Amino acid sequence: MTEKPYQRVNKQAPAADKPGLALPSISLSDNTKSQLEAISKQMEVASKQVSPSENVSKETQNAPKQDESLIFDPLFDNMDIRPDIKVANVALRKAVEAKLKPISIDDLFISGEVRQRVDIIPGKLSVVFRSLRTGEDLYVKKRLIEVKTESARYAEERFLLQNMCCFIHEINGETFPPIMDSNDKIDDKAFEERFLKISRMPQVLLDRLWIHWRWFEDRVRKALDYDFLGNG
Repeated sequence: MTEKPYQRVNKQAPAADKPGLALPSISLSDNTKSQLEAISKQMEVASKQVSPSENVSKETQNAPKQDESLIFDPLFDNMDIRPDIKVANVALRKAVEAKLKPISIDDLFISGEVRQRVDIIPGKLSVVFRSLRTGEDLYVKKRLIEVKTESARYAEERFLLQNMCCFIHEINGETFPPIMDSNDKIDDKAFEERFLKISRMPQVLLDRLWIHWRWFEDRVRKALDYDFLGNG
């Protein structure tokens, strides 16, 4: 067994240069020996351990990357009925947004709205979304009175569809009629035409349209935050 440093100090010290003289021996108490033994063991253990930061670093490097197509977009986390993860995952959103032209917030002050083209199904379904004006938003909310006697589920879904149809400027090259006239008043006929077009779409396409509409809204909010907070 390897001798500890403190164990060697009890041995007779070597003779001094002068004949007849010797260095005195040092006697340690049992308590001191125990303390030194404990310190020695702690030092041995510490020398073999790797620092926690190094462990975390190695674990991070060796950890497999998570498939983002299996990660639900947090934007829909608080919904009672969430969309299918196959069409509302992080990977799909990144892939779609990587191909988009950046949103120009300046358009809000020039034309009163922001527009952005999104290829929801490349070559088959292309939509130009637009931001909503306050008057349009209030108009849709006012129409909730029409369904006050209907079930809550029906009223909610109808409201979402009517709201979404206001956010659409164009689908596959077909431009929707403006909701507001030249006097900035809501044109009921134009709104009904928009709503009818949306209502005629297959539900499976509406589900995708709804997801991309919510993503568009989120991009507009983030662009506003960057422009007003980042440059403020």
